[in-house]
Formats: sequence, structure tokens, C-alpha cells
Amino acid sequence: MPLFEWDGSLAIGHEAIDTQHKNLVVFVNQLHEACKNETGGSDSRSVLMSLYKYTMFHFSEEERLMKQANYAEYAAHKAEHDSFVGTLDALAEKFRHGQADIGKETFRWLVSWLIDHISVMDKRLVACLPKG
Repeated sequence: MPLFEWDGSLAIGHEAIDTQHKNLVVFVNQLHEACKNETGGSDSRSVLMSLYKYTMFHFSEEERLMKQANYAEYAAHKAEHDSFVGTLDALAEKFRHGQADIGKETFRWLVSWLIDHISVMDKRLVACLPKG
């Protein structure tokens, strides 16, 4: 059973962003599985890097849309993105130093952050984007 299941209530009504959010959920679940099923850490490192790269892609896409729409809450939204990336950077640093164990608290935070961010910040964003 996955750690985090996509729930239709998380859909924000923007096809591309919703697809990207679903993909983030997949990466979180892959990282959780990799951490549960390994001892050496290389698979977890690989999945963490994939999550990191995809997160950077997704955030850049959202930020591009915000700029195009002259979104008033751009700075606050981007600050949340930057904070999240900072935490992913810290996790990657743990892996670089051989601390491959990502604990339950980290996964709770990861899932909670994504749910909260999507449900609040991203839903506010999509309300300001042009319909189309």
C-alpha cells in the first residue's frame, strides 16, 4: 500500500499542474518504498534525486505561470517552494554523508507539506490563472 494516495480532492482544476502533482505523489511513494526495502542507500539516493529534479521542474512551471499571470502572491508562493527545496537539499546532504535513513517524521512532513501546499497555495493560484 502506498504511503500517499492521490485523492481527487487535491485536484486544482489545471490539467498540467494536476498531472505534475500526481507525478510528485508517485515519486514520494517510490522514495518511501526505496527507503523501506533497502540497506545500502543507492536506490534511495537515486529516487531522491529524481524527486528533486521533478520538483524543480514542477516549481519552475508553476512560477512561470505565476509570472505570466502577474500573480499577486508570487513572492509568498515562491518562498514556500524555496523552503521546500531547502529541505530536499538537506535530505540530499544526509545521503551524501551516508545517513541514508529517512525517518517517518520526514515522510509525514513531506506528505503534509504537499497536501497543504496544493490545497491552499496552488488552489489560490489556479483561481487567478486564465481559463483555457
